[in-house]
Amino acid sequence: MDAAPATDTLLELRGISKRFGPTLALDDVSLDIRRGEIHALLGHNGAGKSTLIKTLSGVNIPDHGSILLQGKPLAITKPADAIAAGISVVYQELSLFGSLSVAENLVGSSGGGLDMYGHVVRRKSIITRAAEQLEKMGLSIDPRRSVDSLPVGEQQMVEIGRALFSGATVVVLDEPTSALSPSETEVLFDLVHAMSAEGVSFILISHFLDEIMDNADRVTVMKGGRSVGTVDITATSKRELLALSLGDPDKVLTTTYNDSNTVLPARSSEPVVVRARSIHLAPRVRKFDVDVHRKEIVAIYGEIGCGHEDLAESVFGMRHVDDGELIVLGHRVLDQNSETMRESGVGYIPGDRRRALALDKSISHNISLAALRHISTGILRPPREEQLATRLISELGIRGARPRDPISGLSGGNQQKALFARWFLHPPRLLVLSEPTRGMDLRAKSDVLRAVVQLREAGTSVLLITSEPETALAVSDRILVASRGRIVADLSDCTLTTRDLVESTL
Repeated sequence: MDAAPATDTLLELRGISKRFGPTLALDDVSLDIRRGEIHALLGHNGAGKSTLIKTLSGVNIPDHGSILLQGKPLAITKPADAIAAGISVVYQELSLFGSLSVAENLVGSSGGGLDMYGHVVRRKSIITRAAEQLEKMGLSIDPRRSVDSLPVGEQQMVEIGRALFSGATVVVLDEPTSALSPSETEVLFDLVHAMSAEGVSFILISHFLDEIMDNADRVTVMKGGRSVGTVDITATSKRELLALSLGDPDKVLTTTYNDSNTVLPARSSEPVVVRARSIHLAPRVRKFDVDVHRKEIVAIYGEIGCGHEDLAESVFGMRHVDDGELIVLGHRVLDQNSETMRESGVGYIPGDRRRALALDKSISHNISLAALRHISTGILRPPREEQLATRLISELGIRGARPRDPISGLSGGNQQKALFARWFLHPPRLLVLSEPTRGMDLRAKSDVLRAVVQLREAGTSVLLITSEPETALAVSDRILVASRGRIVADLSDCTLTTRDLVESTL
């Protein structure tokens, strides 16, 4: 693809530095965004990408440096300044109002009868305008539906649509496809390219190298709070980008970014720990047949909304099966809840990590939460809790973490590692993982996938739910493919590529 003209610079950040106490989060970072270009930011967790974007959006005020818009100095001291300047940020963590309709979130609240521009409008007008925006984005979402009734992927698209509807000239997309299916991702980037052709600039933060290579015009790589280089996408390769952002790419789990052949072993002969037959879960799951053997990692791969996340909740006792037979660790799952399943030896990490974390508590408390009855005799004293947390922080590479720090201060990838640490204290017999690597950079993804393998080697069976083919191929002993509410393939003793897996859902 052709990059935007070098002389048509829309936005510049010059010499931006930001310190938080002893930590230099941004160190003399410069970045220029051209009109109508898609400019990717690449770097592992802690590289400074989030701090840079928060500075651009007015959440943080830089200690040094300047921002220029169309060559003129721009003072951004609060989010309203950025919005007024035409800079919109779509964060990975959604900020929608779940109880309101899609139309109200996309166009504006009906409270007081005002839209986002302060115009007096009728509810019918809001719905009409929202429907037009959704159609433009290629989405068949009813604008009258409440946002919290939508799958996560569709909620993400509504969030992006809200930013596009505002008429921003610079749109920051923070991991925009981490919760999207391949078809939704294609719709999103079709729209991004169409808008960039009309002069809208995009800053794309993504850990998917293929996504960057396929869609970006240029890439700026960040490492250790510095911008270490900006390259044209046509003049680089995935391996060169990995070398810039991570150092030696061979030290990162190869299958998380390569499209080489993956060999799956023959089907296990170990005892079955999960047996699901003709499982029906309204409205998504029509018929799921699933077996997981002892010390086996079984991935159920499929697009978001195919039903595999519903099955994960059922295995952990969070949802009742409408029809069919579900046996977990020798027990028929009928009226069990999550507490009884946990006592039976089942662990669970949901796709939305916020559901499992106590965000107002310390890292050590979050790590010990699931194993208190196994590691204490009545009362677990803080020194013992912190000692265990310190060991696991080191083992799992939870960067920038101290046991007493609030877990809310960690990046998303490191929060996910803390959830894994929770199950390392007293490994479960079965661990159910839903989208464990969603939205992670390559290094964090590699760390988490290694943790999955470690648990398997320690005797834990793993049911892995994922919409990322690379994740399924990276660690699985067997892969089940889910599509349109059914398991359409049971793959073992074969050789696969990412393309093979994606095409198996079509």
